[in-house]
Amino acid sequence: MANSAIDTKYFGLSDEEYLVYKTILTNPPQKITSLSQELKINRTTLYEILDSLKAKKLIFRSTDPKSKIKYKAVSPRKLIRLAQDYKLQTEKQFEQLKREVPLLLSLSNGENLDVASDFKVFKGANIRADLDKIIGTSSEGLLGFGGNFDFDNYYKFDKTGKLISSGQESVLRKHGDRFVFIENKSDIRKCRQFLRKNPDLKGLYQPRYLKSLAGNIDVDLFCFDDKIIFAYGFHKDLNSLAYLIQNQKIADSMKAFCLLLWHNAIPI
Repeated sequence: MANSAIDTKYFGLSDEEYLVYKTILTNPPQKITSLSQELKINRTTLYEILDSLKAKKLIFRSTDPKSKIKYKAVSPRKLIRLAQDYKLQTEKQFEQLKREVPLLLSLSNGENLDVASDFKVFKGANIRADLDKIIGTSSEGLLGFGGNFDFDNYYKFDKTGKLISSGQESVLRKHGDRFVFIENKSDIRKCRQFLRKNPDLKGLYQPRYLKSLAGNIDVDLFCFDDKIIFAYGFHKDLNSLAYLIQNQKIADSMKAFCLLLWHNAIPI
């Protein structure tokens, strides 16, 4: 398939997903069992890959009653055109963000912030939020900002990544003194497995401390398998991450904004 680098980058295809897509494109299978044997991928994993490719609209079930072929693939030409359109759209939104971020940062006193042309926006060890100083206060925020700091939304996912509960409560009050809880390698592995199954969410689920622009900010908490993956702060002028998650959509602008926020994030 031509220009596979574009496909992988903009559609989040894993090696196995690309292999299945390419096989369906060049030699559509009549049976899942034969595809599983040909590619040496067990049936459970194969069904997960097929579901992922269908969700990305890269393959579709055949509707021809006379055909024995179960799945067909989108043509490479169409796929590349979609990827190029996506790239162009994302670049336009990122350019808009580059114009907006200095305006958002101007809400601050500028301390320990570097609004350079490369937008490495956070500098300095004291950027990491101190939970005790933030929870329960309304007049003091990060870096000496005023404004409220609220824990508005809570989302919990099961081991498969399915949203199982949500609510409005300050969950961090109940979980000690860290914003992020990934306590061992097993939890990090689960997080990475979840990301592989949900490539559209990649960039929004990372084991990082909270970084925020402060000012008047909402914070959404995301839990995976009873662990808090991160607390994410976003400015009210941007799209609501709560709305995007509830509707199973992630805006490109939010992805780009995450990259800006986490450029110098402190790993656990």
